[in-house]
Amino acid sequence: MTERVLITTVGGSRVPIINAHRDMKPKYTVFITSKSRENQPSSSDSVKNDGSTSATRKPAKETFTAVTKYLLATSKEQNEMYLSESDLVAVGKHLLNEAGKSEQSILNQLQLQEDEYNIIELDSPDDISEAYSKITAQVQLMRQEYPHAEIVIDITGGTKSMSAAGALVANDEKVSLSVVVGKRPNLDKVDDFSRARFQNYGVVELRREVRRIQERLYGRDYPSAVELCQEVLQDVQNKHSKEVEQEQLVEKLEQLESYAKAFRLWDEFEHDAAVKTLEYLGEAALQLRLFGQEVAKAKRLMIGYYNDLTKPRVERVGFELAYDLYFNAVRRGEQQKFDDAVARLYRTLEVLGQLLLLNRHGIRTKWVLVAELEGKVSAEYYQAMQKKCNEQGVMETALMDSIKLLFEIDSNLRPFLKGNLKKLRGLLGSRNQSILAHGFTRVDEKVYQEFQEFVREFIVEVDGLVKNKPCLVNYEDRQFPREIIFQS
Repeated sequence: MTERVLITTVGGSRVPIINAHRDMKPKYTVFITSKSRENQPSSSDSVKNDGSTSATRKPAKETFTAVTKYLLATSKEQNEMYLSESDLVAVGKHLLNEAGKSEQSILNQLQLQEDEYNIIELDSPDDISEAYSKITAQVQLMRQEYPHAEIVIDITGGTKSMSAAGALVANDEKVSLSVVVGKRPNLDKVDDFSRARFQNYGVVELRREVRRIQERLYGRDYPSAVELCQEVLQDVQNKHSKEVEQEQLVEKLEQLESYAKAFRLWDEFEHDAAVKTLEYLGEAALQLRLFGQEVAKAKRLMIGYYNDLTKPRVERVGFELAYDLYFNAVRRGEQQKFDDAVARLYRTLEVLGQLLLLNRHGIRTKWVLVAELEGKVSAEYYQAMQKKCNEQGVMETALMDSIKLLFEIDSNLRPFLKGNLKKLRGLLGSRNQSILAHGFTRVDEKVYQEFQEFVREFIVEVDGLVKNKPCLVNYEDRQFPREIIFQS
């Protein structure tokens, strides 16, 4: 038989405490009570002293019956119907005696010896902080004194603050929680046939953990979400119950873990690993997985072309690479990390320029042979390029150089680029003040919003001009969801 220690909050009614104790048969009992005070009832009296409590006094109907019987008996004895003040005092004493004459203390009813219990009194039974602190201290003490016992906190009695504190301690200290249940013939208490029932706090805790993980996903804090998922799942076997199974809480936690891991990997540009992780989610993550596959493919192609500068461009590189960077930047913006977000928006435009030059003109920005462009660009721009060449006649272009080169050699894009150069320079000026660029200040939300809106419109316009299918607009629903909708 399991050895138990019972920690029970005590109110005015003795019956539930008695029944809980008899059901559990604890080796040791700790009573959490309100403190005894002069001329004030306390639950400590219920434990130690015989007699009535406010919760055990008879209801009004029974009291009225008792009064009637007493008055009738007195009247017959005195052969009159009038009662003096002394008679009324006698009535009051009689009623008090009737209400509590047969009510023994909890200790007497349970026949507990001094070494089998302890009474912890609360100065303020409505102070949840005091109750939490003292109940926690008792749990920790009982663990030391009874290391192999199951500790149970019963929260049937006592004030609402005492019960709430007991439930919190049960959760935080990972001990069992019990509530006495039974029929309620009135609104005050359960009847004498009540019994203790262990409460499955695990289902409540797991629901809360699901919400906490969802909050981390909403905040785009994927590393923290992964860590919390792993922590909860390691301990989930201790919370198994019918309710947990019915609500599929373990399955939901596993789904959240897969999403969180995939999103963390994706944010770290580990696209292949992210796609593999999403496979565990089946149809629920199909569209994300397909987009991730396109991003991973585009990145592999781009790496191949840039690692081997002599390799001819045979296969078109997908613009999904730029779209993904844009989505990544937006996620940083949602986290209020505006410097980081703007740095990624800048890189998005840079990658877009690389894709346009490679796909449409076979030019790699890392290896621009200036001599091959003679006659294809204006004389003025050709001279400027020559000044930037190395000894091999090669120029490496950053964002603005790529935009200028596209302006010179791509007649289809030229009008659009011309109309956006001024605004782009202005935004880059603000970006250059960032500590993540060339300055020492932070980017504020306004600058980020302007930059983000410009980049989105820029990509959408380019998509239309070069007839990208699918395009950014088609993929915008592939941004990572901020709340996971569970699949049964």
